[in-house]
Amino acid sequence: MSNALTISSTVTCSHQFPVTAPSTAKLSVSGSPVLLQNQTAQWVFACTNNPPCKSVSALATGSASKLSVGGVAVLLDSLNGTTNAGSVSAVAGQAKLSAA
Repeated sequence: MSNALTISSTVTCSHQFPVTAPSTAKLSVSGSPVLLQNQTAQWVFACTNNPPCKSVSALATGSASKLSVGGVAVLLDSLNGTTNAGSVSAVAGQAKLSAA
């Protein structure tokens, strides 16, 4: 089982720059809303690599198969995806909510 990602989780691009991942999910862990699969377009990349990571192109892993909010999968710390110029991964930073 993997831990759910929240807005307090650490999301980074492959160049080790932070990603701000907002969420409007009603489900939260310790007051922080969980990250949802359909909200990656709102993620803001601080990458200054040349070329910089600017957006998520695709998620290879990290979407919960059994935990969702409003029919949308919650993202997990097994997250692995591609960006326009690299990849993206995350560390949950919490262990209260896990899912498969």
